[in-house]
Amino acid sequence: MSENGFLRLPQILKLIPIGKSTLLEKVKKGEFPKQIKLGAKISVWKASDVQAYIDDHCRASNGNEVRHG
Repeated sequence: MSENGFLRLPQILKLIPIGKSTLLEKVKKGEFPKQIKLGAKISVWKASDVQAYIDDHCRASNGNEVRHG
């Protein structure tokens, strides 16, 4: 995945095997990066933020701490 640019929700759900409602709940709780509103019906996430989330959780599964933020 390129760390530049934006990702839409369907793209994120292909990378992270959780449901839409679970992902949006994680956003609400501050456990996943917040989306950026580009329009009334268009939300995107920074690809670099999503990659950082994935990297943090991979490190956590290897016994390292998860970085939040």
